[in-house]
Amino acid sequence: MKKVFFIIIFGYLAIGAIVIFSFKEKPEVINYFSIENNYSRLLTTNEVLSIPIYFSDNKNFLIDSNNVSNVSLKNDIIEVAVDIKAINYESTMTYKNKTFYQYSFLIEFSKITIDNLEMEMLDAKLLITYKNSEILEIEIGNLFLNFGDVQGSDHIDLRYLSGIVNEIDDKKYLVGIIIKVDNFTTQPIQIKSISTNVSKMAFSIESSFLSLHSFDSETDLEEIFGEFDVLFFSVNSDFQLLLNDDYYYVIPVMYQELVKINRLPIIIEYVYNNQEYRYVIDDFMFFNERFVIDDYEEYIREYQYSYQKSN
Repeated sequence: MKKVFFIIIFGYLAIGAIVIFSFKEKPEVINYFSIENNYSRLLTTNEVLSIPIYFSDNKNFLIDSNNVSNVSLKNDIIEVAVDIKAINYESTMTYKNKTFYQYSFLIEFSKITIDNLEMEMLDAKLLITYKNSEILEIEIGNLFLNFGDVQGSDHIDLRYLSGIVNEIDDKKYLVGIIIKVDNFTTQPIQIKSISTNVSKMAFSIESSFLSLHSFDSETDLEEIFGEFDVLFFSVNSDFQLLLNDDYYYVIPVMYQELVKINRLPIIIEYVYNNQEYRYVIDDFMFFNERFVIDDYEEYIREYQYSYQKSN
């Protein structure tokens, strides 16, 4: 009888321990942070923009898209209504000796119906309103967005594209692109401009270097051009470049101010038979870097959500 009694008591204790463990008190405060970044994209129909946000707790209502009622992107000038298609867990990381969980907030732009819209939003914030009326206002960086389709051409086609990346003040920047374009016609084609949607940077086609071979991505730009100042921003709108598809074109990047960006669309404007055309290349990843959180310290924006404050 005593044996049965002890078995019953042990069973109750075990169940109690499981219940206590399962219903442990939720944290009173959730720490979360964003990293300000430069987002340059060509967004086609149904394409989303992924914004990473990092949370100290992976079981909270902030990371459930079903709890979201309204979303917008805003700065001091404009505000644009958007939607969150999903919130996806990506990875776990350590920041300030604490565990954080990275979630990607997938932003879709179904409310934008204007074709070929160009939108630049500096110092952008992601504004999220939840069904319990809580609001998060998160700094995410700068947005350079084009809305529309990739535009091909019957006259030219991209054969090769890569980037030249150099260190400036111990940080990597895109300082040049290497491009090779085929001419499908028997007529001469004049390149009027090669550009992107980031207003603070431009490609100097008048300084192009023609080569029968490509270059390594870490080639020092000065080995090709001699002394060249990437902060000298000057675009000659009257210059036209005769396309020769035997060559790789090495084209230096010019900045009004240095912009840390590694992915962007390319827009080629050209003239064929006295008519102007556009050839649009989807946003291209020019280089990758190993993510080290300490390298982004100056761009981290930290926040707290308090359950006590909200109840």
